[in-house]
Amino acid sequence: MKKFKTLLLIAFVTLVNIALKAGPGDTTVVQVMTYGSAQDTTVVFPSASLSTYKVLMMYKLKCNPAQSPACGEWDYLTYTYLYQGTGVNDSTVASIDTTFDVNQNIVSIDTTWNVFEVQERFELARYITPYGINLDLGAGFTWVFDISDYKPLLHDSVRISAGNWQELLDLKILFIEGTPPRQPYKVTNIWNGQPAYGTNTSIETFLNARQVPIDANSANTRLKMRVTGHGFGGTENCAEFCPKEHSILVNGTQRYSKVVWRDNCAVNPVYPQGGTWVYNRTNWCPGAEVWTYDVELTPWVTAGQTSTLDYNVEPYTWDGQGSLPYFAIETQLVNYNAPNFVLDAAIEDIVSPTNADMYGRANPICARPEIIIKNTGTTALTSVFITYGVVGGTPYTYKWNGNLNFLDTAHVTLPTFSWAGVGPGNYNFYATLSAPNDGTDEYQYNNTAKSTFVPTPSLTESKFEIRMKTNNIGSQNSWELRNLSGDVIASRDNCANNTVYKDTVDLAPGCYEFKLLDQGEDGLSWWANNDGAGYIRFYKMSGSILRSFGADFGSEILYNFTVGTVLSTDENTVGTMLMFPNPSAGQVYMELPNSDTGDKLVVVTDLMGKKVFEKTTASKTITCCIWT
Repeated sequence: MKKFKTLLLIAFVTLVNIALKAGPGDTTVVQVMTYGSAQDTTVVFPSASLSTYKVLMMYKLKCNPAQSPACGEWDYLTYTYLYQGTGVNDSTVASIDTTFDVNQNIVSIDTTWNVFEVQERFELARYITPYGINLDLGAGFTWVFDISDYKPLLHDSVRISAGNWQELLDLKILFIEGTPPRQPYKVTNIWNGQPAYGTNTSIETFLNARQVPIDANSANTRLKMRVTGHGFGGTENCAEFCPKEHSILVNGTQRYSKVVWRDNCAVNPVYPQGGTWVYNRTNWCPGAEVWTYDVELTPWVTAGQTSTLDYNVEPYTWDGQGSLPYFAIETQLVNYNAPNFVLDAAIEDIVSPTNADMYGRANPICARPEIIIKNTGTTALTSVFITYGVVGGTPYTYKWNGNLNFLDTAHVTLPTFSWAGVGPGNYNFYATLSAPNDGTDEYQYNNTAKSTFVPTPSLTESKFEIRMKTNNIGSQNSWELRNLSGDVIASRDNCANNTVYKDTVDLAPGCYEFKLLDQGEDGLSWWANNDGAGYIRFYKMSGSILRSFGADFGSEILYNFTVGTVLSTDENTVGTMLMFPNPSAGQVYMELPNSDTGDKLVVVTDLMGKKVFEKTTASKTITCCIWT
């Protein structure tokens, strides 16, 4: 168990895209297991008295070169379980030695007993392994799970199991100290198991109504649902490939319903895989984390009283064909103390720019950043100021307006900003929130997030050809090229089958976004269909390939790039240079530092790093008309 001071915390967590300021405390990192170690082990966590703002689980997989294929061939359910002692002992007979004394006609039985404490199992998270044929996870791929609600279980000596026999797993749990929006203090299992359609232990029998006591000290109550569907080949290909509505009734009244389904498998950042990775499934994708559904019960239950909770699933009749359709269901009731803040806004994550593996499809960028904000106060969040930019560079401010209830989140796309200051040693982005609802934020330590990133690629050619060959279903494919302002400057759609399209673009220096879409969500070439093969490439005017994209990409390719410019250049500071007026749309006057003698190279760039003026001079002052 390692402790990092606040500054080290920010540096470490930045690597995984969450750079929360620990504020009054530190971050404790617990190495639960690492590559090749036991995947069922007892670890020591911080004491129960430690106050944490957030608890994160870093689940990092890499392929195992000692096996073939190095990543497991098939997709498998893997669970992260915590085991808690119940205080009840049980026993089993470990061995029996029986002897018969013929003289005394006595049978002697020597029995060895194995006495153990009964343990209750809690699921912390669930993950489905990828199809591993021809898959390379490199040095490892990290998924981040927020397991803050399980903090009441994560203290002192605890048994944890995770992973499987296929890939190598590195598992860490980070305790980020501070004050949470509300403090969980009790976790109780409700429905846990794998009920199936068409069996004696039917889904409705298993998911029967439960009489659930609500703790007398509970100010807030939440039900956590983690459910995936499995089995296919029968009617509707249930339960893996058939969306069904799941609902929760409280005291006989339906208070929550959700069609359990994962709709984004075709943009999985772990791609391409060797199997049917693009197919959407019942709340899971191969090579992805399972979503958890959080059901707020606070308005419908009363502390100190017993509530009737009932879990219903949309009916389905199995025809007996294929494999048994079932749901893997884990649910827990979480009790909380009263919320800690009335007016508070937090940054939940940075989607772009970042190196975080889970956001690989959206990065790198050269234009509009995207962050996730969260309302961590009980007052509805209707506005907040966001200051952002390159660390050490010019700060930019944007005011978000909307309406978020307590613990709701929103994705915010920020306007384009200056990348000046980016370079080796400083590929760092930050965003900071302030003045929620034009008022005073009550907790400053969740206001800032930082990320590290790689710069967008810079193409060596400004004039090139976008060449696409469609497959047997050309109508599914289209592409767009957008400039820094988001305007479409070139596009191609309504494509014929098995046709090569060549479109030449001649681009001014700047930032661009290229997006190729496939409505069938199976790319231009995929082993599991009969759509044929296509390709998408950028060609130099000389005929050689400038950039080639893989054809097995699922539903889209998103590629940001620059032409004729880079995000920044390294600078040597020689003094203070005055430039006025700034900003300017015309004539600019520059006064160079007195301390600098000899010839000086003066380069002026615009917000995107495009060079608009260059001059070598020994003069102390320069006047230039450099743009219109």
